[in-house]
Amino acid sequence: MPLPVGLSTVTVTGTYKHPDGTPMTGKLLFTPEPAILTSGAYGTLLLGTIEAALDVNGAVTVALLATDDADVTPVGWTYRVQERWHDAPGRSYPLSLPAAAPAVDLADVAPTAAAEGEYVVVTGPQGPPGSEADAEAYTDAAVATHAADTTVVHGITDTAALETSSGAQAKVTAHSGATDPHGDRAWADATFATITVVDTLNGTVTTLSGTVTTLNGFLDDIFARIAAIEGGTAFLAGVNSTGPVRVIGADLSVEGTGKGYRFRRGGGGLDLEATGADLIISNWSGGDFTGTQRSYFRLSADAQNAQVAGKVEFVDGLYGATRHVLDGAANQVGFFGAAPVSKPTVTGSWADGSAGESLAAALALLGLITDDTTP
Repeated sequence: MPLPVGLSTVTVTGTYKHPDGTPMTGKLLFTPEPAILTSGAYGTLLLGTIEAALDVNGAVTVALLATDDADVTPVGWTYRVQERWHDAPGRSYPLSLPAAAPAVDLADVAPTAAAEGEYVVVTGPQGPPGSEADAEAYTDAAVATHAADTTVVHGITDTAALETSSGAQAKVTAHSGATDPHGDRAWADATFATITVVDTLNGTVTTLSGTVTTLNGFLDDIFARIAAIEGGTAFLAGVNSTGPVRVIGADLSVEGTGKGYRFRRGGGGLDLEATGADLIISNWSGGDFTGTQRSYFRLSADAQNAQVAGKVEFVDGLYGATRHVLDGAANQVGFFGAAPVSKPTVTGSWADGSAGESLAAALALLGLITDDTTP
C-alpha cells in the first residue's frame, strides 16, 4: 500500500555490478532512524525496514519517504542503509533523502573507502560540478565575510556589543571582588548567621564550643541507642507495628512478674508454653480485647491437670455438622448427633421388663443407641 497522498517521497535507484561487469545478487535494507515516525496530519505511524531486492541486472528502484517532510515527526532524520549481498561482503551507512532531490542515484551518495582513515558519508544528492579552485575561492570568501564582524554573521545590530577577551576578564574580576554579587550573602534581618553573629548570640567562642560539645554528646547517645536496638540489648517501653512482625531462627518469649509465655520452635515440635502460673485460653467478643471474655481452657501449673469450661462440640469439620456434645455449663451431653440432655433417670422393674424399657429409652435419649425394640 503506498504512502498517504501528500507525503513527500524520493525515488532511490542504484545498479551494482562486479568488477567484471556481472550483476550482483542480494538486497538493500532501508531502516528509518529513529525506529518510529509519526504523522499527525495523516494519522499514520511509520516504522520497520524496507527491503529492495536487486533485479537480474543488479539494479534496484524504491520510493522512500523524504527525511525532511514537514508532516512527519521528527524532521531531519536519516535512513540506515544495509547492503546484503549473496556473493560479496556487505556494509552499512546513513543516508539522508531531502524532498528537494526527488530522485537519487546511490552511486552519487553512497560512501567509498578513502585511501586513509574513515570516509564521512554524504547524506544527500551530489552538488553541481566545480573545480578545486572554485571550492577554495568559496571558502576564502566565507572566512572573509565572517571576519568582517557584520550583523549578517552575528545577528546583532551593534558589533561594538561583541565581548572581547579583556572585557570578559574585567567582568569576572569585578564579580569575584564584589561584596555580595548575587544579593544572598547577607540579609537586612541577619537571616544568614556569620561567625560574628554566632559569637554575639552565644556570648563567646567558649560558649559556642560548649554548645557543640553538648550537641556531640547528644548525637553519641542517639547512636548508642540505635546500636543497642540493632544489637538486641535495648529495653523498649513499647513497640507498635502496622506490618507483620517476624522472629527468624529464635523463640518468642513474653516474660516478667514471675510468669510468662513462650512460642518455642527449637525443639522437636512447635510448643506453646507458659511458666509460673496456670495457662488460660480465652476469647473476647470485642476487636481490641474489650467486651465479654470467655475462658475455655485451663492448664494447671502445679499439676498435670486440664479443665474445659462451657460446651464442647465434636464436629465433622470446623463449622460443620455436630456429632457429639459435652456441655459442662448446662451439665448435659449428647452423642451421635442427639441434642444434649441432662442425666436421664431409669425407672421400672426388671421383673416385668419395665426397667429395661426405661434404660433403652434413656440410652436412646443420650444418642448412645437406636431403640428399635418392640413391645
